[in-house]
Amino acid sequence: MLKKQKGITLIALVITIIVLLILAGVTIAMVVGDNGILSRSREAKDTTNIKKIQEEVDLEAADLVAEYHTKDSGEVTGSAGEYVATQIDGKTINGIEIEADSEKMTITAEKDGIRTSGMIEPNGHILWNDGNSEVTGGETTTPDVSPSPSPSSTVTITTDNYGDYVDIGVDINGDSDTTNDFRIFLNDESNVYLIAADYIPNSMCPQSEPKVEGRTTKHSLTADGSYKAYWNNDLLADYNGAIDISGNSLLSSNYNKWANRTDLSDTQKGYNHIKAVAYMLDTTAWTSKWTTDYIPSTYTNKINYVVGGPTLEQFSASYNAKHANDTNFDTEVKMNYNENNSYGYFTSRGSGSFEARVSGFSTEDDNLYFIDNSERVSDAMWLASNSNVFTSSLISAHFGGTVAVGTFKSSKYGFRPLVCLKSGVSLAGTDEDGVYELQ
Repeated sequence: MLKKQKGITLIALVITIIVLLILAGVTIAMVVGDNGILSRSREAKDTTNIKKIQEEVDLEAADLVAEYHTKDSGEVTGSAGEYVATQIDGKTINGIEIEADSEKMTITAEKDGIRTSGMIEPNGHILWNDGNSEVTGGETTTPDVSPSPSPSSTVTITTDNYGDYVDIGVDINGDSDTTNDFRIFLNDESNVYLIAADYIPNSMCPQSEPKVEGRTTKHSLTADGSYKAYWNNDLLADYNGAIDISGNSLLSSNYNKWANRTDLSDTQKGYNHIKAVAYMLDTTAWTSKWTTDYIPSTYTNKINYVVGGPTLEQFSASYNAKHANDTNFDTEVKMNYNENNSYGYFTSRGSGSFEARVSGFSTEDDNLYFIDNSERVSDAMWLASNSNVFTSSLISAHFGGTVAVGTFKSSKYGFRPLVCLKSGVSLAGTDEDGVYELQ
């Protein structure tokens, strides 16, 4: 009797072959398919190369922005972005060929068949349009380099936040970092105010917006170096004085009481130091320049106005709120001012007398009120308030904790603009890095 032989049937063999073919097809697709390992590897490599190109161009643009800010206002025209576009067009950097259009404010950069493009913002930063990055001769790549989502936690601004940094997209110091250029200065429950963390280059100061009938030519401050500036007769003559301040509906009367006094003559309200204050509080001149040249369009709808610096009222309100819990606040720390003289303000500290120069104010605020470090580029910042001493002097905040009279023909002082946010604009972020974003 024959033994029964064991083996596989033809059907089983066919099924096995089919399964193996399916597995092979899946494996091949995983390796060489459109979304396979090799494809993703190429995309990752292309993304890395695109980022390297962008970083090289960003560094060059940052150098040009810094160069722009070191030039006097007469040496350059237009915004920092226009200067970057003009200077970078046609350059080749480490094999990267760059083309830029100063009218359309576009830029493209290409190396080894990899091209990336973007828009040059007014402040000189490049907003790369990653969806238009491509690899010549290969698949179009869309690298995932979108910015991290904005923090979702909204911050209630208290005096503890005074001095914290806020990113509004402006790079004052030319370090290609916009997170260390503006700080929370004051919250008056209607608006939040931000102040420049350092003195601005002269090129960031606007020309006058003539208020006097018959005057149409705009004038610039007199520059002394890159960061110090002062008034000249041509610029002062473009302003009427107190009438320009009290007539500005954007400025609260609480922040320049002197300009609204009814016991002063028209001559007194038109003194030169009031005209200098009018320039500092010229919301048209400052807001127009800053929202056009420096603040990115993503933030401009959140800005109420920009001025050349805080008034003495704002400065003392912020300082006193920050130091309200200091020991002997009322007798030794508090910043006071009066406005009884026809010239302007005197200040005092604690229970001391009102003087033209008062020292000893606290400097324990990480340079929020008094910039006091070896790298300072100016000795003091102008405050938008007239001094009680001369008709040619303003109040100024000096390094070392001194509030004093400063003649506006002095070349020792600089500007730290104040940005007023619109009511309802909130700040979002975390306490981990102390940098907040507008929301």
